[in-house]
Amino acid sequence: MLTSVLGEALVLVGWWQAILFALIFVPWGMVISRAYDKDAARWYFRRELWNIGHLVAGVVALGLALVLPLPWFATLPAAALVLAVDLAVYFVVRNKSEKVPETAVWTAGTVFSALGATFAPSSGDKKEKSKKIRGIGLIFRGPGGVVPPPEDPDSSEFAVRVAAEEL
Repeated sequence: MLTSVLGEALVLVGWWQAILFALIFVPWGMVISRAYDKDAARWYFRRELWNIGHLVAGVVALGLALVLPLPWFATLPAAALVLAVDLAVYFVVRNKSEKVPETAVWTAGTVFSALGATFAPSSGDKKEKSKKIRGIGLIFRGPGGVVPPPEDPDSSEFAVRVAAEEL
């Protein structure tokens, strides 16, 4: 009796299904690690919170793939949808952030170029863009986001600031 029970084992997941799910999880992980994480560090976003959010999205997608009692052709699109929404949320929130200047707003091509793909603009476009950007400006805002007025060159505060900048 024991041998008949052991002889009736079933394979519930085929090896090829793991490859199909890797086809959505690997590119998602590459976008997160190569583009989004470095971008969050560059613009001083709350990098740890974004990483936790991406991790939760990945676990939810993996849970959908493994736990839902549906065939792979139903769980694969569900997992892909969760991962795509995760990528889209960062993309939209990043572009709407006031920390990101207008010249650094992303399009789909800039994310692909960060991954090393060849969807970036031609080198002529890059040269023209680099000629337009001559320097970097920094605006200091006071409480409430108000820009303070420039100092009078004859004031003592102006002389102190100039002396401090020459150090």
